[in-house]
Amino acid sequence: MELDKLVIQTRVRNPWAAIDLGFKLAKPFWLRCVAVYAVLVLPLFGLLFFALDEEWRWLSMFVFWWLKPLFERPLLFIFSRELFQQQSGFAHSLSNYKQWWSQGLLPALTYRRLSPSRSMFAPISVLEGATGATYSQRAQILGATYSNSAMWLTFVLFHFEYFFVFSLYSLVALFAPEWVSSVFDGFTSSYASDVWSDLLANLMGASVIIAMAPFYVASGFMLYISRRIELEGWDIEICFREWLQDSEARKLVTRPKPKKLKA
Repeated sequence: MELDKLVIQTRVRNPWAAIDLGFKLAKPFWLRCVAVYAVLVLPLFGLLFFALDEEWRWLSMFVFWWLKPLFERPLLFIFSRELFQQQSGFAHSLSNYKQWWSQGLLPALTYRRLSPSRSMFAPISVLEGATGATYSQRAQILGATYSNSAMWLTFVLFHFEYFFVFSLYSLVALFAPEWVSSVFDGFTSSYASDVWSDLLANLMGASVIIAMAPFYVASGFMLYISRRIELEGWDIEICFREWLQDSEARKLVTRPKPKKLKA
């Protein structure tokens, strides 16, 4: 691990400062993360939506929501690379799917799916490759003082998603109230709504989730990194390395020039 290439200042932070740092980390790479997320999600979502009968179309949105831990993995890969100034372009992130695809995927989509701290613990399986008892031990150590903040992160961003979805529907209702009314009638009764209206309504909700995902993943990742800095003393190690480099540089400057031999 090349700590000297870290793009953040290595110091001990409280969990809320780590979450704030995660939001700052997500901003420069937001568009790239959204593009990767959308490329993975939208084809699957569209396939399920049109393959299911009208009364079961809601399952496409549910499957999309349930598979969020899978679609968040390439975003975590991007942030883990960019944190150490390594290549993580759009094509590079997708082509290196083997590095984030299968590590602990089954537990992440089953009994760990509803864990409110999953954003912080995802790097343990995706980046460290820990499984079973090793994963549990790592999660217990890393989450000793940070897990509550990770739960609040999930709770707050979950409500932000619903707030933005409601705001988006409200904005559309100002210009097309009949369309919004027909969509809600289709949700609450046996009224057969138009397939394209249902698709657009679901895509509005999916777009909000996709837009919020980079901030959620980056904040959980920064909680993980901050906890490791605290436990492993990355800041001390970096200071020690810099001190050694300065010492070597001073020795080179003050070293006397060798005398030339006379013929």
